[in-house]
Amino acid sequence: MSDEKTATLEKDTNKLKRTVNMIETEVNVKKENGVRREALLDIHARSMSDNLVFTGIEEKEEVPESVVRSFLFTAHQTPREAINKIQLESVHCFRKRMPKMVSGVVQIVLFSILGIGGFLTLFVMYYQSAPSQICPPQPALPRHYSKPSENSSLSKKQPDKPIMLLWFWPENRRFDFRDCTTFFNIDGCQLTDDRSLYNKADGVLIFHKSIKHDLSNLPPSPRPPFQKWIWYHVESPTNTIRIPGLENLFNLTLSYREDADIPVRWRLTARKGQGEDFVLPKKDKLVCWIVSNNNPATGTAVRDNYYRELVKHIKVDVYGKAFARFLRYEDYFSTLSSCKFYLSFENSVHRDYITEKLNGPLAAGTVPVVLGPPRQNYEDFVPGDSFIHVNDFPNAKALAEFLLKLDKDDEAYLRYFQWRRNLFAQQHLIQLSQEFIQSICYACDHVGKHKEYRVVPDLYKWYLV
Repeated sequence: MSDEKTATLEKDTNKLKRTVNMIETEVNVKKENGVRREALLDIHARSMSDNLVFTGIEEKEEVPESVVRSFLFTAHQTPREAINKIQLESVHCFRKRMPKMVSGVVQIVLFSILGIGGFLTLFVMYYQSAPSQICPPQPALPRHYSKPSENSSLSKKQPDKPIMLLWFWPENRRFDFRDCTTFFNIDGCQLTDDRSLYNKADGVLIFHKSIKHDLSNLPPSPRPPFQKWIWYHVESPTNTIRIPGLENLFNLTLSYREDADIPVRWRLTARKGQGEDFVLPKKDKLVCWIVSNNNPATGTAVRDNYYRELVKHIKVDVYGKAFARFLRYEDYFSTLSSCKFYLSFENSVHRDYITEKLNGPLAAGTVPVVLGPPRQNYEDFVPGDSFIHVNDFPNAKALAEFLLKLDKDDEAYLRYFQWRRNLFAQQHLIQLSQEFIQSICYACDHVGKHKEYRVVPDLYKWYLV
């Protein structure tokens, strides 16, 4: 027996000794009163059988009543003399019962294993024969947000998905790669910023504004023969820094330009079936403008000059950093909705350079007043009766007079929302940290769907027009 079992047995023996002493005293007393010794011993045998417990391997083992009785009833033995024999006999009884106990346990374990094994076999057979289910990828945060052992991937590495490596975080504005699935239902590539995967990456997305003039922070050469470099730039030509040496380096372009390989913008989508009747939001302002950038070096002079002329003839409620009147993100669309007209003025005028400044009022139920490329260029993307173009008027005064007239003509004003019967404008992402999510996700989608390979010989000849 082990030391632990021996110690337990000694403890039970001491308990038995105390019980026997009590029995002897009671027997001697009651014997003097004429009580038969055998009757007393029979009672105490049952009592001792209940209290005398020895510890076995798996469970505690009671000493059988018959064992106690057989020794206490021996005429030539006193209860004290029977102690050692009771101990030995109890252990002997337990050992005789052990094989049966162990055998029962083994049977239970074996039947359990067989039952579980059968269930698992049936489950696997069913799972393999059932149609595959599309499940969301396992959560994986960008490595800069997580422990080093975690992968900064849109989903865990899957052989059938091409890898797209984000070489620079645009303006260091990071987001969770799972947002591509959340916002755009895009999961066509393994999106990562882990540069150790460079030699396996099918596409490398390179943000133009992050490239050093000496090109020292570009990916290493030679690149893998299957790999495509994607030039990523969403600024207008006015705000594009010309970096020498980019000729014949890139295979794909990502830009607001409609003729880019991967064009990026917020577009109207067709409604499915009959759309609900449009309910005009409550209006308590006439003209609004939200603007942050008023730096003339970025081309804002054209719109700033137009605004200064316009406010001479009509009231404009202004918000944003440029006017030191900040809006909370959650108030952006509700503020737009409260205005009848919104100034969708681009910071510079170039072909296709039509940003979220147009999408915002369309999604909010407001009429945009646009300043940017010609009307025809706008009509490439939205219906002509959904906006008012400043070029339709000889000057800012004439525009102001037209807006004031529309303010008093509800029927004419509501015609600017007829497009909503067939089209839908989605609210765009407005937080600063979300600025580049759409374009990066679109690049992932393109890499996942397109395998063609080409070379862009001269970026600037194409772009700076």
